[in-house]
Amino acid sequence: MKIVVVGLGYVGITLALTLADVGFSVVGSDKDKRKIEKLRKAEAPIYEPYIKQLLESTISSGNIEFFEEIPTFDENITYIISVGTPIHNETQSPMLDNYKNAATEIAKKIKKDDLIIQRSTVPVGTARNTLKKILEENSNLKASVDFQLSCAPERTLQGNALKELRELSQIIGGIDERSVKKTSSIFNKITHTIVKVSSLEAAELIKLFDNTYRDITISIANLYGKICQKLNLDAKEVIEAANYGYSRNKILFPGPGVGGGCLVKDPYLLLSSLQQTNLDLIKKSREINDSMITDTINLIKSSFEKTSKIIKNSKIFVLGFAFKGTPATDDIRFSPTLPIVDFLKKEGAIIYGYDGVVKPEDIKGLGVERISQIYEKKNYDCIILMNNNQEFRGIDFKKLNEGSKPLLIIDGWYMYDSKILDRLGIKYFALGAKNE
Repeated sequence: MKIVVVGLGYVGITLALTLADVGFSVVGSDKDKRKIEKLRKAEAPIYEPYIKQLLESTISSGNIEFFEEIPTFDENITYIISVGTPIHNETQSPMLDNYKNAATEIAKKIKKDDLIIQRSTVPVGTARNTLKKILEENSNLKASVDFQLSCAPERTLQGNALKELRELSQIIGGIDERSVKKTSSIFNKITHTIVKVSSLEAAELIKLFDNTYRDITISIANLYGKICQKLNLDAKEVIEAANYGYSRNKILFPGPGVGGGCLVKDPYLLLSSLQQTNLDLIKKSREINDSMITDTINLIKSSFEKTSKIIKNSKIFVLGFAFKGTPATDDIRFSPTLPIVDFLKKEGAIIYGYDGVVKPEDIKGLGVERISQIYEKKNYDCIILMNNNQEFRGIDFKKLNEGSKPLLIIDGWYMYDSKILDRLGIKYFALGAKNE
């Protein structure tokens, strides 16, 4: 069976390589010419454990090829749409131009008995009301009669996607039973657990529920952090004690904000699916998580004031540019670090940056002097921990400050013990800490 994966971002490339690895003949298609050129040379466009080895082996086996335009084939094809579906920065409304373009391109290629699978995350009803319409209008074929149509939403975690593609259950909904069966036969090759749902819409909604639930859960942790600060209590102490030996609790710790291509977007895709419904909880959760950027900036300001430091001309070392650190990813989309860097630049700080996974050009592109390893430069005025990468635990801060000036640590993830650092003469401030 030949499979064409349209869109080779984090979702598409990991799925394409996994399908090729289990023996399918796969074509990866993406409009980004530079990305296609890199892939043909076995250069991975994203960070993911073992992706380069998988790319090299599937190219070597002949199971995968890469093209800008979708080729024309004589045999029956399965098309998987995995293009990005961003939202408008100001209105938070879905932007489906790339999705519609992909659907139109596929429509001009499909033949009788082809299968089209929607992998992209979209508002509920998009497969039936948009994709089906585009396919039928541009092909003179009818869904369910001439071709099959299904939704198999992506649910993997960046930094662990290749592993989870083999382990997670796969949700599948279709326009008819035949569509579900054909889609199941494909995904059964990579995972043994298939969860069939009653419709395209049910499958679309599950993905939106997944990420909205996570966004709300994170917002609760961030709200608890705000409450603790108001009451002059330590959020880490309170949450750890609340969770300890109490299985009904899985309260998270507060952090500097939510980033990435999913959690900041998918709640709005859910909201756009239900225009007239009161969903204030979802809106408020987004507001809380977005407000953590302001809280982090305020923490930086107050930490400098309390230690009689001035941000202007201070040498500040920012650790962590990806939107999350565990598991590690190179994705900086909507990363909380970006507005923090903007703030520091406006204040006149001298900014150094390190992230062992993020591409060097992405860090340099922010106007930051990239450091190639944590201990490369020394004698900083301040270190700011912006994600929870495991590499940032257990740092010897004294090695980074061998001069006479006192070192200031600002921790967005509360990864260190302030009492220990205080004994070392290091001033430590964290989100959710009492910060006296």
